[in-house]
Amino acid sequence: PIFGVFISPYLSFKSDYLRTRWGRRIPFFAFSLPFVVASILLLAFSDDIAAFLHRSGFLAMLSPGAAAILVIAVFVVSFQFADVLICSVFQYIFNDTVPVMFIGRFMGLMRIVGGAVGFLYNYFIFKYAESHSKEIFIGTAMVYLIGIGMLCLFVKEGEYPPVTKEEKANSRGVAGLKTYFREAYSCRFYWTKYVYSTTNAMTWAVGPFYIFFYKELGLSLEYVGKAAAVGSAAAIAAAYFSSIFIARWHPLRLITYSSVFAIVFSATGWVWLFVTLSPEAFF
Repeated sequence: PIFGVFISPYLSFKSDYLRTRWGRRIPFFAFSLPFVVASILLLAFSDDIAAFLHRSGFLAMLSPGAAAILVIAVFVVSFQFADVLICSVFQYIFNDTVPVMFIGRFMGLMRIVGGAVGFLYNYFIFKYAESHSKEIFIGTAMVYLIGIGMLCLFVKEGEYPPVTKEEKANSRGVAGLKTYFREAYSCRFYWTKYVYSTTNAMTWAVGPFYIFFYKELGLSLEYVGKAAAVGSAAAIAAAYFSSIFIARWHPLRLITYSSVFAIVFSATGWVWLFVTLSPEAFF
């Protein structure tokens, strides 16, 4: 996330003023794609690489376990850095290529596809996360390469108004910094969006602990995956109805309803402070 704090605003700002024959967003995808795929593949073979570096003497001062942790950490950071390059501009291409009257349906369909993939992965593959991590990483890299590669090849961005000389001057150096802060922080609505996004991101900080929580309650990885698959199936249904009603109710109203529901539903998790169920009952 530290990468995103400093890199995403810069890349987002620059992409707004970029003009190429491939568009203003796709060049970022094409540039970062090989680095993301390479970092995932390196993670797939991190154990083998760590063992080789330890045997060769390069990491001989560390224990085999410490060498593996160091190598994995380097590759994870490399992935996060490369991934930020794509994530910084990923959302914007929807706005640039999907007609406004269809954006709700498109986002709903994207959530349905994502939920379907999540269901398949969690139900059938997640139980092998510890025993077949290499194969999972290799498969992920191939899916990512094909998916983003198809986006780069087949999605055509529209025509953008040319950048004037004044806009070019105001998007570079110190002038660009001033332009960014003026455009990004002068609107009250943007500030409410920043606060909403920040609080939402803070809740995701507990994500890594869910696996430990479930295992402490006695669930196997297979049960954890199947529980997540049920959640993915529910997300598919929610995305379907959301895409239908978003145009009728307005996105902000729909976000409000879903946020209230999320708060109430999350509060039910406090029950585990006081009771402990058997693994089967909890599942």
